[in-house]
Formats: sequence, C-alpha cells, structure tokens
Amino acid sequence: MWVNRYHRNLLNGEWPGDFSSDMETASRNCLQPRADLERNANDYRLYVELPGVSKDDIRVEVEEGVLKISGEKKNHADDTLKEISSERCFGKFARSFRLGREIDNDNIRVEFNDGLLQVLLPRTTETRKRSITIN
Repeated sequence: MWVNRYHRNLLNGEWPGDFSSDMETASRNCLQPRADLERNANDYRLYVELPGVSKDDIRVEVEEGVLKISGEKKNHADDTLKEISSERCFGKFARSFRLGREIDNDNIRVEFNDGLLQVLLPRTTETRKRSITIN
C-alpha cells in the first residue's frame, strides 16, 4: 500500500519516487462514498459511509425516481500549521441511485449517526410478496 511505503520512506529520509501517481489514484476515488444495500420483506435499506461529514452538509432528495445523496466534506485545518502529509480527502461528493417503482417515495426516512447515513426505502404494499388462496 502506498501509505505504508510513503511513511516508511519518509522516516528513512527518502522521498518516494511514485508518490504523485499513487496520490492521483487515491484522490480519484476518495470522495466516492461507499454504499451497501439490503432488503427485507417490507423495505430496502441503503447505508452510505460518510465519515468526517457533518449532518448539516448532507443533502438527500428524490427526483423523478432517482435518490440523490450529495454534500461536502470540509477541511477544518488550522491555517497557522504547515501541512507535511495529508491522506484525507475534502470537497464535494454525490451519489445517485435509481429507485424502482416499488418504492414508496412519500415515506422514505433518513437517519445519520456516527458517519453512517441510513436511508429506509419502504416498498409499496402492492409490490410485497403475498400468498394467494386458490379457490
């Protein structure tokens, strides 16, 4: 991993030759929040990791069948300090998820706790599995 190699080389007084290329690769993916999706009989649950992001800096909306999660991870650095090394990413992010017709858009709920955004996407009663009695 580039981080370990970078710090090992830095401690030995060496500057890593491939630092910039590793940093460019890492920065392309760093503001793409990771997400998991689960389902049960009544709803879907979307979990989005947003560590270091304030609740006030997150926006969740549904528009034309698309769930949009956007926001900004802000850097609260002290301007009096000189940065030596930084592995964290800051800036704006956005993710979109196309919702199926089975989602009850009027009853979507969102919770945010300890850097984890949980979006509860209830399924409409018409699309839930049910047994039909044979006459």
